[in-house]
Amino acid sequence: MNSGEAAKTRPQGWLSWKRKLLFTLCLLLLCWLVAELMFRIAGFDFADPERALEKVPPFYRIPTEPVGTYAYHRPAGLHWQGRPLKTQLRLQGFSDPAYDQEAEVRIDYDKDGFRNPSAMPDWSLVFVGDSFTELGHLPSEHLFTSIVAAGSGRTVKNLGTSYTGPLTHLAYLEHYGMAPGTRDAVLVFFEGNDLDDLVAEGARQAQATRPGYQRGNLLQTHVPQRSLTRALFNSLGNLSAPPLVSAANATYEVGGQRQRVTVNYAPHQMQVGGQRWELMLEALDRWGQLCEEHELQAWLLYMPCKHRVLHPFLHVDTDAHPVLRSWKPGGLPGQLSRLCENRQIIFLDATAVLQRSAAEGQLPYNTVFDTHLNERGSRQVGELFLERMRQ
Repeated sequence: MNSGEAAKTRPQGWLSWKRKLLFTLCLLLLCWLVAELMFRIAGFDFADPERALEKVPPFYRIPTEPVGTYAYHRPAGLHWQGRPLKTQLRLQGFSDPAYDQEAEVRIDYDKDGFRNPSAMPDWSLVFVGDSFTELGHLPSEHLFTSIVAAGSGRTVKNLGTSYTGPLTHLAYLEHYGMAPGTRDAVLVFFEGNDLDDLVAEGARQAQATRPGYQRGNLLQTHVPQRSLTRALFNSLGNLSAPPLVSAANATYEVGGQRQRVTVNYAPHQMQVGGQRWELMLEALDRWGQLCEEHELQAWLLYMPCKHRVLHPFLHVDTDAHPVLRSWKPGGLPGQLSRLCENRQIIFLDATAVLQRSAAEGQLPYNTVFDTHLNERGSRQVGELFLERMRQ
């Protein structure tokens, strides 16, 4: 073939290549449109919260099963094994090495969705509270409720669940806390968010009395996302998001030793006559009355947040939230102590024992991201309760 003939054949080959590319693109677009249509017809939900929750340790999941008219608990018989702190830190996008040496734990829940043995026909002491009672990152033997049981020889039931407040805790006591041998009931009050939870639960409780009320939760109110295209763009957006380096926002320093930590609560005392005050009065009245009706000794265990306990030894970062930087411990424990005294509720404050540990350089809380008690702090709370029981 001479050079003239080659020149004549080049445009024909070039057009053939362009046609192939166009055909391939059209075929891909058609396949994508068919896939988009099939996913929508099948009803596949790319943002299904149940599927997303399966990746999350149960401790960090919102409870979804109804109790009474406005409260929720965890599903029955949950089992999870792994490293909960490291897993949740990674799911939140942080890369702190704080929990790289965390041991694997197995977390089991009973038929009512609480951290108790599967067969517990009777118990003499019940603790009711939120995540600070559940402590779903610790093995069962390290829960302060287990430490109280081992040290007292009494059977103890743990009714703790994350994302709950005092009104839900009342429902827990009423539905799951009573047994023939029950003699003491302990309401574990976490100062970090129980007052905010109380406001939200009060609103749900009020809504439950209105005609046509239908309860909702994360799973029931979720709007399905059935678009493959949107799911792709969401995934690309997540990939392009800048990585989060550290969850720490403060430094804990004692005796020349420094440790990076996270603080995220700044609780204030209640305003007398305000919404939180009135709701707390109602909750304490109902707690006392419920315990009296069932001949139980009523307790309130005051659980301080990490910020209060570490405050004397803490340097909050300059770029942390202004509320965290300016916060100083207020008089909320004293307010609740007086309210409990007026209602014959035994009040026990864990602040001093945890702060002594912090002053000795023994951190009683998890370090970064998670702000719950660690094994040491849980043991100290259990021992504090045992000491008070012996008095």
